[in-house]
Amino acid sequence: MKKSRKHTLFIIAVMFLTLQACSVKKHIPEGKKLYNSGAVVIESEMTKEHENRLKTALEEVLQPEPNKKILGMRLGLYYYYRMQRDNPGFLTKFFYRKIGEKPIYKEDVDEIEVRNLLINRLENKGFFYSTAKSNFKDKEYT
Repeated sequence: MKKSRKHTLFIIAVMFLTLQACSVKKHIPEGKKLYNSGAVVIESEMTKEHENRLKTALEEVLQPEPNKKILGMRLGLYYYYRMQRDNPGFLTKFFYRKIGEKPIYKEDVDEIEVRNLLINRLENKGFFYSTAKSNFKDKEYT
């Protein structure tokens, strides 16, 4: 192999190991699940254009906002959990202040409140006697 190709492979391997080190999976308390995201599925016979606008309006109501991902990693959570250690370092404190965020667990989501907000938004848009359902799908966290 050429020298530049070995160098590139080395850099990729180091980046992969660094990304794996920032995993929050090992910090999540046992029995708790992170809230990943919410999605709106509309079952109706309206045109696609109207359905997309309604879906956008309903997605604005979904709460709470899930923890942010940066390049596929939850760095805000990572630094939150790192701050829980006995003696966090200077860089950990710095990044915690800049991007750290508390975890949003599945049990933090008030399903009834979100359902009521969705139905209210539907009624405001003229869709009376609508229903809203919710369910959770388990997903692997990184």
